[in-house]
Amino acid sequence: MARKDLTLRYAVIQFCFWVCFAGIVAFSSVYLLDRGLTNTQIGVMIAISGALAALLQPLVGSLMDRFPRLTSPALLAGIFGLLVADALALILIPGLSLLWTALFYGLMVMVAQLSQSLLNVIGVDSMSHGNTVNFNTARAIGSLGYAVAAWGIGEMAAKLPLFTVPLTVAVSAGIIVVIAGTYPLKGVEGEKRERVADEATGPIAFLKEYPVFLILLPALTMIYFGHSVLNTFTLQIVRRFGAGSAEMGTATAIAAICELVTVLCFAFYRKHFRITGLLCFSGIVFTFKVILSAVAQSVFAFDLAQACQMFAWGIMCVAIVYYVNETIPEKDRAKGQTYAGMTLTAANVISGVIGGQMIDTLGIGSLITVGIVVSACGSALMILAMTRKEKKEQVC
Repeated sequence: MARKDLTLRYAVIQFCFWVCFAGIVAFSSVYLLDRGLTNTQIGVMIAISGALAALLQPLVGSLMDRFPRLTSPALLAGIFGLLVADALALILIPGLSLLWTALFYGLMVMVAQLSQSLLNVIGVDSMSHGNTVNFNTARAIGSLGYAVAAWGIGEMAAKLPLFTVPLTVAVSAGIIVVIAGTYPLKGVEGEKRERVADEATGPIAFLKEYPVFLILLPALTMIYFGHSVLNTFTLQIVRRFGAGSAEMGTATAIAAICELVTVLCFAFYRKHFRITGLLCFSGIVFTFKVILSAVAQSVFAFDLAQACQMFAWGIMCVAIVYYVNETIPEKDRAKGQTYAGMTLTAANVISGVIGGQMIDTLGIGSLITVGIVVSACGSALMILAMTRKEKKEQVC
């Protein structure tokens, strides 16, 4: 069978996915505050949506490991078909109550978080099926999509009706449905399908077989907590400086452009540094970014803090995919990618539970301070997890 270069198709999926993610998650406060929800209500909605996504993510990973004929692109197409209908409902149904607005928007948040690890699985599956995919380039184009959406939606939100947020999501999700639905990736057939399904490890057995994940998963969750605070409540942060949605979009776009540069150069970093070292360094930069955000006294200073995204999420989003792919055998690889992706969802849940209420009662500054402490603890755990793994490899 001839090898197919799926980089372009996969890059289009990445681009449109991160446009959706920017519209749904980054602009949740902008859209929902305008519709009449409070910070506390937004936080609760994000927490519930994230909790549902976290519960479903292991099931999705197990489903793909147990039934290899079910391809990851086909699953993504089905999920994003639901997202199109959901976003259109927010636009076309007039006079939605606060409850129904929260329910429809919460479903979008759940789908976005549920699908993030699935996006990585598609790239890994494409390569394992003998095709050519330049993962770094495709992921960089995804960051470009996030940057374009963050700047564009920010400008539109300041000048046009806010239905442009779900409209952007609906259009981008529709493109994903078409591209993923026709993605030329076949399920595993015959004896290999049966072998992979029989060898797949259950959730509890997975953690016993790969004990480093008992430390790695909490470490990622804690590191991502500070990241989630900055991403979810960016509007509240820039409002401290008298700014609005346009400045928020610019700050978010700066972070995405900076991470794009690192993702494009990741092959260089991977050649000269260990994946474990990159993960540790990235965790430290995540914490440093939250610290700089806490002490920022202007939009310009906050924009400088956003530039830390270059070595924070820019490294982590690619390094963790390679780490799981190189550490976990094929029989559990989808599950491993799903669990790693689930940590971001878990962080969003935790930040949503305490974030909105803290902002309404104590202010955004107190929430960022909590983010510093939690992120620093996560960085320490990450170093522990990676050094333990290296010591074990040296003994073996």
